[in-house]
Amino acid sequence: MGAGSTALLLKYLSETDEERDFPLGKLIVITSLVGREWDEAIDKVQRFILPLLRQHSILTIQCSRMSVDSVDAWIVRECCRQPQCIY
Repeated sequence: MGAGSTALLLKYLSETDEERDFPLGKLIVITSLVGREWDEAIDKVQRFILPLLRQHSILTIQCSRMSVDSVDAWIVRECCRQPQCIY
C-alpha cells in the first residue's frame, strides 16, 4: 500500500458515514503486490493497517503477479474481511 492510498484509507476510517458519504461496509480495499515492495513496508502494513481493516471488517482483496516475470497474469490471493497477512 502506498502512502497516498494508506492516508486515504486512514481518513475514511476516521470519518463518520455522513462525512465520507458512504458506509464502511461498502468500502473495498484492493492491494496488489508487484514484487518490488520493501520488507519494512509490508511489515508496517501487517502491524498497523491490517488490524484496522479487521477491526472495521473492511473487505480486502489481495492480488499479486503469478510470477516475478509475469506482466499480464495476476491472481487473487485472498478476499476476506479479516486479513491476517500480506501475500
